[in-house]
Amino acid sequence: MVGRPRCERLPAANWLQQFQRTQSGLSVSLQTALTVDVVADVLNGRYDLGFLEGELAELDQATLGRMRVQDIEYFVTVSADHPLAAQAAISIHELSKLPLINRQPTSRARCWLEAQLQAYGVNAPSVVELDSPGAIKYALLSEGQMGYAILPRYAVEREVQRHELLLIPLSETELKRPLLLVWNKEKPFTPIQRAFIALLAQDAPQLQILL
Repeated sequence: MVGRPRCERLPAANWLQQFQRTQSGLSVSLQTALTVDVVADVLNGRYDLGFLEGELAELDQATLGRMRVQDIEYFVTVSADHPLAAQAAISIHELSKLPLINRQPTSRARCWLEAQLQAYGVNAPSVVELDSPGAIKYALLSEGQMGYAILPRYAVEREVQRHELLLIPLSETELKRPLLLVWNKEKPFTPIQRAFIALLAQDAPQLQILL
């Protein structure tokens, strides 16, 4: 039996690997997409489950089930040779004077980030606008002096372990987005969906209510 979760990025990859190891005879595959496509493909039955970051807002629909799995924290991210690399923390107000490697203006992640910064009166100037976390990570690695980015740990975990990139927390606040599990409420869960949700529930007990 094969299940097909879809997610907008890759925080679910570890769960998928664990599922493959522990569930004999069951397998899952993962695809990434924009939030709008995750919602559409879960509702049209192309994919069994979806993961996405942030609030649904205008994408919310009556037939779309959703539950928060966990919160994903974002950090100021710099290359190892960036001037900020020696700092243990940074004030959010300092960001108004530093060049930001940002997402494109239409990105939901960028809209969320700008709202978080504006709550503190901060308008962070973008030095370049890129279309994915992967492209931003490459810019940090190849042109580290260009600026900083604000990324989740999972997007740069290997580079952090290799000391190529560093994560710096903000001193005043934590930047967190919810990771949501979404599904089509008009269709009962299949055995493979239930098995996968049961695995998720080991880390997110609130999902037990779905089983």
